[in-house]
Amino acid sequence: MEIHFEIGNQCLLKCRHCSSMASELKEQKKYPEQDMIQLIKSIEGKKDIYLTGGEPLLYTNLDRMLNNLRIQISDIRLGMFTTGIVWDSGEARSISEEYAGKLADCDLKVCYLSVYSHLEQEHDWMTRLQGSYKMLNESICHLQAVGIETRFNSVVTRKNMFYFNDIIEFAENIGITEVRILKLIKHGRAKECWDEIGVTEQYYKNVIRNALKRKNKLRITASGAIDMLSCRNDCKRNICPAGAELIYVVNNGDIFPCASVKKKAEYKIGNIGEIDIVKKWYMFQTELNGEMLC
Repeated sequence: MEIHFEIGNQCLLKCRHCSSMASELKEQKKYPEQDMIQLIKSIEGKKDIYLTGGEPLLYTNLDRMLNNLRIQISDIRLGMFTTGIVWDSGEARSISEEYAGKLADCDLKVCYLSVYSHLEQEHDWMTRLQGSYKMLNESICHLQAVGIETRFNSVVTRKNMFYFNDIIEFAENIGITEVRILKLIKHGRAKECWDEIGVTEQYYKNVIRNALKRKNKLRITASGAIDMLSCRNDCKRNICPAGAELIYVVNNGDIFPCASVKKKAEYKIGNIGEIDIVKKWYMFQTELNGEMLC
């Protein structure tokens, strides 16, 4: 079971693909930490807890939150979705090895890092921050040095769809354990930049087909193509995990089946602060049939 928590909606980057336009916002989560803990404890079995945003590395006292989750809940594995870029001494920087060690001491086990190209110029073009590629690579090295597993989140765009296998090869060469291929969602800044970066469903699936032809040395997963490849490592093909094996808590505490439908009110399960939220979630599951939501 995966539970994703947005803990802030601010980001240092202005990525052209960003569905939430996170860099325009500056709010931290609007729900109490105790509600997070209560929700996690209310769900039986082992849970993978991922902190996301915006950029979770910008969250005030991130290490304290991780420690609190680790201490209060025993059957969880902690992870994070990140750009690998922090704000330090008035400028954007990579995660230092010292800070990576602090995160590891808080029992952070996994980081999914956003990667848009194996080429520095292309990656920096997508993030709109010169030097972001170098900072990303430094962060990966520092996280790996302290034993945190590193994985890639890579959105397919018009810019990278013809050389996406090079991104996978790049990942293999630097010790990444998984490349998660992500479908570009047409809202937020991605909608504004669609003429530059948008791809059709056919091209997206071609990227996945080409990836599966490789003798991959790492794990490949993909969003929005369950007929071809499982959505997550522990998921079965042809079954969407959204709402059953995955729930997503947005910055204001509202709960959705997954990030791809977090803008759609009809998929709202409830709010993390509601007393009967777990009951509502179980009722929501009865309406699911395993079909893809995104």
